[in-house]
Amino acid sequence: MNSFYFEIINFITSIATETTSGEILGFCFIRGKNECFIPVGRESYRSMTPCKATQIREQLFPCKVHFIYEDLWKGKNLIIKGRIIAALGQGRKIFARNCACRKIEAPKAKAFLEKNHIYGSTKADIYMGLFRRVKTSASETQMDVTPELVAVASFSKGSVKDDSCITYNFERYASLTGTNVIGAMGKITEGFIRICKITPPFNIMTYSDREWSEGDSYDAMGFTREGSVPGILFFIDSSSGRRIHAEKIGRDKALKGLHIDEENTFFNIGSNIHIKRYR
Repeated sequence: MNSFYFEIINFITSIATETTSGEILGFCFIRGKNECFIPVGRESYRSMTPCKATQIREQLFPCKVHFIYEDLWKGKNLIIKGRIIAALGQGRKIFARNCACRKIEAPKAKAFLEKNHIYGSTKADIYMGLFRRVKTSASETQMDVTPELVAVASFSKGSVKDDSCITYNFERYASLTGTNVIGAMGKITEGFIRICKITPPFNIMTYSDREWSEGDSYDAMGFTREGSVPGILFFIDSSSGRRIHAEKIGRDKALKGLHIDEENTFFNIGSNIHIKRYR
């Protein structure tokens, strides 16, 4: 078995004493609390189809299932570990109600996203941040343990979509690695609407990466699932082990001359589309 699997199993068992492991549909899993983690090694990328992912989730229900790909485990190790820690309830805890929400400058937001989001930053028009103000619960992490800025989200400007209503894209969200900022996405969304003086009718649309979740947190915020985005074609650079969006090859100067070996290409398992309508 690929050593990558043992690395994940050893890490999870080191932070969560009550765990079980096994195999389902040819993939090993390790379960802790109501969370289940499926290591996906490089040799299994092509076999992890959207259909297979759905089957696994159905068979492991009611556990929340997270697929951990080898390239991201190696390239974004601290972020992936932080997400596992937070999912298992082992990380720092902050209540969003004790934070202030305000606009922040792009450079500061992008630096935070690069450090704390699996896919880094992306182009956006508006950036919002959550800043710690007070600590009101004994279960919250001490104020001096975390920086003031604990979560960042990015949004697009409004554009008119099919229903002739202005839609804003919720592009990226990340909390401080290894930290569960409870209620953060709802607080940031409300702050975005209030601070940017957005009035109904309008929509907010976002996506959930099915490698990590089905978007349950958006369901809790009142979003509805309205379709999905098929898997995206990626290429794994054999020299760096880095995941590269196939569309960037040939148009990104930094990737000029990169040789694409078909054996190193794969489709991820896609994303769900979530929309919340304000009327």
